Amino acid sequence: MSTIKSSAENLTLNADGANNDVIIQSNGSTLVTVDGANGRVGIGGSPTNKLHIRNDGTTQRGDLRLGDAGGTTYWDIGRDNASTGDFTIFNQTDEKLRILSSGGLTFNGDTAAANALDDYEEGNWTPASTAFTIGSIQSAKYTKIGRQVTVQVYIEITNNSGNANGVVISGLPFNVANAGWSTGAVNMSDNNTVVDNLHVRAFSNSGDINVKKNNDTTMVGTEIDAGHFIFTVTYFTA
Repeated sequence: MSTIKSSAENLTLNADGANNDVIIQSNGSTLVTVDGANGRVGIGGSPTNKLHIRNDGTTQRGDLRLGDAGGTTYWDIGRDNASTGDFTIFNQTDEKLRILSSGGLTFNGDTAAANALDDYEEGNWTPASTAFTIGSIQSAKYTKIGRQVTVQVYIEITNNSGNANGVVISGLPFNVANAGWSTGAVNMSDNNTVVDNLHVRAFSNSGDINVKKNNDTTMVGTEIDAGHFIFTVTYFTA
């Protein structure tokens, strides 16, 4: 027999018999189900997880509300039934964050997939060159936010190792987008050739960095063949 038992401290609802559910209804409609067989709780329908809150089919501002005692300040969290199943977080009536079902984050009411932040990554990479010998890599790091990639490099070049090849530093962690030219500043040891307008350029549709001088002239290895070579450049990937 199912029972409701009260004591000085507890109220116990018991569905007698193995695997029977505890069900709370209003006017014959089920509001809460405690799945006796699997130890699950469902609000708005039968549960398939430990706690399962089912959307009512019309809610657009979340299934769970966290608020103050007066109910005037609150956050709504849950699945946006009016969309394709996005997850949303609202502060009162203002949308602050959306996780698109297709992937990516949008902010402050923006729902456009094109504007979604869909990637963040950071790590190390290994620069290489055929114009001189890289004696050591002191640092080579990258950070990728969406399509934007920033790389930082500090290498030591073996003395007198440069040749007549144009200086290309290869091995970027992500290829540069087509027509995605970008430039960055350089610092190098003072025992290298002194030039004007020294800079690095992310080469379009490749994984390479070119080293340029003067009026867009590519430097050669004999001009950079000793000491340190440091640069940072930000570019866009496809």
